[in-house]
Amino acid sequence: TARVLTDHVECPSLSLDQTRIAYKERFRPADGGPPQWRVAVLDLQTLQKRTLSAETHSVDDQVEWLDNGHLLYARPEDADDVTDLWKLAADGNSAPQRLVRWAGSPATAR
Repeated sequence: TARVLTDHVECPSLSLDQTRIAYKERFRPADGGPPQWRVAVLDLQTLQKRTLSAETHSVDDQVEWLDNGHLLYARPEDADDVTDLWKLAADGNSAPQRLVRWAGSPATAR
């Protein structure tokens, strides 16, 4: 059974402690440019959404939980679309860190 909790959620990923969902959210820039994607986290108890503005690049990838405090995703670094794997704090309070160069969408084994 699935239940819709909020709109505009794509590629959701449930946190390890099952209290939050990380996902990508589509938005259109104020300058009228092409749509972009931002990483967001939804608290399942309060239904409060936090857009992780520490990541300023468009992230059109599946977001994966590394642990309860960090997210993983791939993003292109330049025009040739070669991607790197990035790590971002789930609270959005610190800058993203490159974790692996020339890597694609993450998957973790538990």
